[in-house]
Amino acid sequence: MTLHRITVVSVAVVAVLILFLVVLPWAQEELAPEPVAAWVAVELGGSGVARVGTLRTTPGTECRLHAVLEARGRGGESVFYTDAEALEIPGRTVSPESLRRWDRSQEVKVLWFTVEGLRAFWELGADGFDGFGFESSFRADWPRTWSIPCAVDSSSQAFGQGFDSLEPREFGTQRYQVRIEIWGVSRIAPEVRFTSWSGEELPIRGDDFPGLIVRLPGLLGAASEVFGLTQVAVTDEASPEARERLADWGRRRLVFSRAQVLTELTETAGSGWAALEWREVDLSDGPEWTPTGAAPGDPLRVAERVVLLYEDRGLPGRLDRADLAFDFTKGSGVRSLGEIFVGDGLVEWAHLTTEGTERTR
Repeated sequence: MTLHRITVVSVAVVAVLILFLVVLPWAQEELAPEPVAAWVAVELGGSGVARVGTLRTTPGTECRLHAVLEARGRGGESVFYTDAEALEIPGRTVSPESLRRWDRSQEVKVLWFTVEGLRAFWELGADGFDGFGFESSFRADWPRTWSIPCAVDSSSQAFGQGFDSLEPREFGTQRYQVRIEIWGVSRIAPEVRFTSWSGEELPIRGDDFPGLIVRLPGLLGAASEVFGLTQVAVTDEASPEARERLADWGRRRLVFSRAQVLTELTETAGSGWAALEWREVDLSDGPEWTPTGAAPGDPLRVAERVVLLYEDRGLPGRLDRADLAFDFTKGSGVRSLGEIFVGDGLVEWAHLTTEGTERTR
């Protein structure tokens, strides 16, 4: 082979390498679908179907959150980058052929957030809900991957600033947000970022907003759903419009009031609050934990302080100060009765059944 032919071959090889290493990847990226939006989808029970919306389940059910990056092809068709095997978005049809894993040259970072009320407690007065809203809290403790296990704990609970003393909590309500960042050559800032619906859109989107409601069975069902939500206390100055919004937001599990929790509890038991029959008990020697004695969901009270029995944690089978209760004092929490009712004295207890109230022994 002559020197001239060697030179020609070498040039051709270099040209081919440039084509494969530089030109083709650049062309492929230029022709690739353009990202336009981010979504969060929830998958329950290993079904393989991830849905954009608020789903309901019970403790122990397998659940995963999936980040979704929607992109638009040159022909206007949508492509969805996600680890989900199937995807449902309200009002849209997503074909299996439009789903794909992220396989492009840029690095992607997936950051997870929860969407929660600004405060654990809100007093509803003359200003109504002015100044109240829902904000995104970055979950630095969550994996930064396309698919992660669901959690309903609040950001304040995760960092030890909340009212809830029960760790970990497997029931309650939580909404989710994802931010997907696409990085290029620069290591200072991403080329572009896309964020799913924010807290401002939560009251508007309703059940379409990505979220999870985990409900305990039995009488504690309604009460268990409000964990993670802002508690609202109504004052005499609250307007009828503000009260109507509270009722609507309470039904939709955006916020809650203690009155709402107690009303739903007694409705489940088949009786009104006024019909309950109360008995004075001493927590040093309380009633037995039995279906006809102390049971989950039974209310205890001292004056205006009302709690709901949750779990026997002290002397086995006997109601005492070490047992746990749902407490709704400036936010929802799980506390021991000894922490709630400090000092000696009697408390009032009412027993509930699913057929209505039952006179205690």
